[in-house]
Amino acid sequence: MEMDSIGPTRTTIWAYVDEKKNETWGKGGGGEFLSKKTWDSRIYFLPGGDDKPSRRNRMFIDILLWQLDHLPPASLVVVSGGVRGDKEFFGRLPSLSYAVDVIARPTHPVVPESAEWPRSLLAKSYSFDQSS
Repeated sequence: MEMDSIGPTRTTIWAYVDEKKNETWGKGGGGEFLSKKTWDSRIYFLPGGDDKPSRRNRMFIDILLWQLDHLPPASLVVVSGGVRGDKEFFGRLPSLSYAVDVIARPTHPVVPESAEWPRSLLAKSYSFDQSS
């Protein structure tokens, strides 16, 4: 949950998709569904490009833009399977003046219905708390 000077605010989720692979945009690909549901749910599906570096670049630019609207203290959570391997992206996160948590993909597959699933998401997490 995000906090601002007034109190708790609703959390927003930005999901970066490969629009070519998942066909989530355009004709027959569900783009109409996404455009109707996005704003009500506060889950924003954003085109991220068809390669991982493009998605990470888009994500980092959006983080910098997010900073303009959310003054510290604020929390940022990045959930991604590939961010930890990108030394440039991962190396910039500690320089942000926020509590930043990075959650990486579990090393072994876990079925979402199992009791292990929520704990497995945090098994590979990294924190940079610059907010204090």
